[in-house]
Amino acid sequence: MKKSVKIIIGICFLFAFISYAYQDALATQRHGIEVWNALIDGRIKDYYSYCLEHTSCAAAYDFSLYFIFALWNLPIWIIERIFNINAQNYSLVIIYGKVIVLIAYIFCIKILKRIYNMIGDTTISMDEKYSPTFFFSVSLLLTTYSLYTGNYDILSLTFILYGIYNLLIDKKVLFIVLFAVAISMKYFAFWVYIPLILLYEKNIWKIVRDVFLGCSVSLIEKCIFNNDVALKASGVDSLVYTNAIAEVLRSGRSSVFGVGDISLCIVAYAFLCIYCYFLIPDKSREFFYKSFYVCAVAWFIFFTFFQYNSYWIVLLVPFLTGLVFSNRKRFAINIIFEMLFSISMYLSMNIRQWWIVGYPFGDSKAGLLEEMIKRYDTVANDNRFYSLGEKLYLINFSQDILLVLNSICIVAACVLLYINRPQSKVEFYCQKQTENLLYSVRNVINVLVLIMPSVIYIWQLI
Repeated sequence: MKKSVKIIIGICFLFAFISYAYQDALATQRHGIEVWNALIDGRIKDYYSYCLEHTSCAAAYDFSLYFIFALWNLPIWIIERIFNINAQNYSLVIIYGKVIVLIAYIFCIKILKRIYNMIGDTTISMDEKYSPTFFFSVSLLLTTYSLYTGNYDILSLTFILYGIYNLLIDKKVLFIVLFAVAISMKYFAFWVYIPLILLYEKNIWKIVRDVFLGCSVSLIEKCIFNNDVALKASGVDSLVYTNAIAEVLRSGRSSVFGVGDISLCIVAYAFLCIYCYFLIPDKSREFFYKSFYVCAVAWFIFFTFFQYNSYWIVLLVPFLTGLVFSNRKRFAINIIFEMLFSISMYLSMNIRQWWIVGYPFGDSKAGLLEEMIKRYDTVANDNRFYSLGEKLYLINFSQDILLVLNSICIVAACVLLYINRPQSKVEFYCQKQTENLLYSVRNVINVLVLIMPSVIYIWQLI
């Protein structure tokens, strides 16, 4: 890739990075700062009550996530203590809070480079024009819901990927430790942890032991904060809120004649787990790919049946990329269906949750972008700004749009899983020029769509 192209992409990424911060990212930064205040005031054991009293919203996640944010935002806490100010009133502080997401983003790329070398088709990655890590790094769903919004599920993803890498190189203890941390941040990592354990361990007692160890950090945290009044009173708005897996019993509910209601989500997931248990592990590239493929299937099941927040989708992206680069003979068709999945998913999520990507009323911030524009007095009198998703949402037939987009997502996902299944013989021949064009068009579209919300915002200000 030409240096000039890399510079242009870098500028677009920087523009998106400083343009916006979603309100949940701001709230979590504040909760991280409050860890130090609670510690100084001797109230760390009722940290959740402390946050409820001193911030605008309750802390909803396991403490390990806030501990990481506390370490990262220690300089901000020191500044607030010295100058007695709310540092989040300054855009540079908000951008600093997002830098931890950028670091996790870079770390994911470095880990995936090792993983893709172990599982992917080397005939693709050997071509200087095609890089699985670059493909991953410019993925629309990843950049939008990490670099742009500042959402931090990529932190959990970092531990997940590093855990999988250690599992592939036969460092099982480190794999369990890393997943225990990932599970404690938000419980999503548990969804792929179980199939991976079953894939590599066949002794029932050892499986039970490994599952317990994987949940150990979360269990310890629950014991520590068990007496926190706010945690008990808030119910589903506390730690349980992050446990999306607890709702799988109601996911994909369907009525079966003669049986009654069943959960299609549980049926599909149980079948996957049974499949993993009966596989014989080895150290071949093919089995390493199966490990990654199983994770992709698990995430597709999760995002098909569960009502999720749009920014959780970053957990799927590295596994989606792994499918695309699984075989050179399917590379072009994989790009096509990855594009269909990503773009339709992006539009669908922006209609369903239009307030996450854009500039609605609320606590979300436009960052330096807004400050620079206001400095030149170009702000219009009408301060009501519509994001792309909200524009579509306001259209009367938005439900029809959702129906079409969601259908495209499911079809594209099923095709990718089917044609890239282990030992698949599916081939799709196309000219080299067509392959290059698809690869370039996909990356250009992703970068342009990434900066589009900020461009829409500026357009309405001027």
